[in-house]
Amino acid sequence: YEPSRRLFRLMRERGFRTAATDIGGMALLPEDLDHMVPVVRHHPIVGQKYVKDLSMVGGAAWVDHVLDFNRRLLQRGSGTFLWSHLSGAHRHTLLLRQLGRRIAEHLQAVLSSPIPTVLVVMGDHGTIEVECDQRSPLLAMRVPSSVWPDAVEQVRRNAGRLVTAWDLYATVRHLAEGREVDAFGLSEIRSYGRLLSMPPVTNRRHFSTDLNTGVFQPRSLGEPIDANRTCAEAGIDPIVCGWRAPPANVDYCLPWEELSEWTRATAKRERFRVNGGGLRCDLAQALAEAAALAVEALLPRTKACAALEEPRAEVLTASVAAYTVRFRVLRPVRVFDAVRSRDLTVRSMDVRQVSTYAMHEHCAPESVGAELCACDSEGVG
Repeated sequence: YEPSRRLFRLMRERGFRTAATDIGGMALLPEDLDHMVPVVRHHPIVGQKYVKDLSMVGGAAWVDHVLDFNRRLLQRGSGTFLWSHLSGAHRHTLLLRQLGRRIAEHLQAVLSSPIPTVLVVMGDHGTIEVECDQRSPLLAMRVPSSVWPDAVEQVRRNAGRLVTAWDLYATVRHLAEGREVDAFGLSEIRSYGRLLSMPPVTNRRHFSTDLNTGVFQPRSLGEPIDANRTCAEAGIDPIVCGWRAPPANVDYCLPWEELSEWTRATAKRERFRVNGGGLRCDLAQALAEAAALAVEALLPRTKACAALEEPRAEVLTASVAAYTVRFRVLRPVRVFDAVRSRDLTVRSMDVRQVSTYAMHEHCAPESVGAELCACDSEGVG
């Protein structure tokens, strides 16, 4: 059972033209679509898992090609079902801001069009940095009263409710078929036993919903959704559901007063319940040393070394034992904070983020050693 393919087929059966600008995140096939964004062949950004939407193609950013395709398609008139997927925040928050400006201008053009359009804007998360919100993805929906008059007020009342992609699927079916009962079509798939939340991916935990318990109840946004809805009712695995969840229990290897200011600020902002001790510091120390070796392997060896422009470098690693280690190079010594992560999907010793030295910075503190450095393009120390 693949909801995305079934949904596109349903919309086509209802007389809609189907279109998509990226099918990498879904199990769609070209034959499911009437229109696809033109593929620029032999270009390195095409076919990658995460499209670099701000990369240049033919003198313009890829995102501009996609949004121009959207505009031209929607200008043809009503009767188009379009899925447009853009990714820009996996790299850096600056890319997210640049992408956001383009999307905002595009949405303004769509909203000002005389063609009545049901518009849904979704987002999954920002960068992998803790500072960016990953647990409360964006969902905004605009429903013209001329298209679905019976549901406009109910959609407004459902603002602030716990909703998922399953509910969005039910919403589209509700709109297309006029179903008042079981808009999702749960009765059609109950015999399947389990429903995967995403296509299976190597080295990633598979989240699924048990259909046999009767707890899972997807809802259309055009019908009432309980304000006290639980994660299980919405079809979200508890380990990744932050909706009204209690503070996470996090273990630090070092005493609270010895943790870096950054880690303590993160714990307060994320409302972590900090446990004292109990973490295997030998494992944390080994991971921290491995992180240091990873940085030394990534950066060039040179004799031209001086002080960092920023007083720290940072590496995040994750182990198969579900530990995340934050290792920092500070003046004048190395320190590390060991954190037990809630993320069980990472691979063993996967280096998640490396803050490297920018061009024209000089080099590392003496305590780190001359081999851990990066110099400017001229090779001048």
